Amino acid sequence: PKATDTFPVVDLSQALAQARSAQESGDLGQATALLEQAARAHPGAKEPWLRQAQIHLEARRYGQAIVAAQEALQRDISDVTAHSIMAVAGLRSSAVALGHLRERN
Repeated sequence: PKATDTFPVVDLSQALAQARSAQESGDLGQATALLEQAARAHPGAKEPWLRQAQIHLEARRYGQAIVAAQEALQRDISDVTAHSIMAVAGLRSSAVALGHLRERN
């Protein structure tokens, strides 16, 4: 974004609630879009990133989960959930890669 770009006013708690509702109804694309909008509107907030990390982890998108967890950690280095997501996503990603290597041999 450019310095002159303006973003709509987004209430963080409302955006998180809407994202949770979208996620619970199975619309992960909408949930992620709402969280991305909340992250842009509240750049210092870790919650949108943490929620994105959780969604990506549950959807088995491990690389995206790690990236989102890293964003959350940039905002709160001591967040245990973000560290846990990084660890689990990293281990699962490694297991998938090892499985593919075994299949080739």
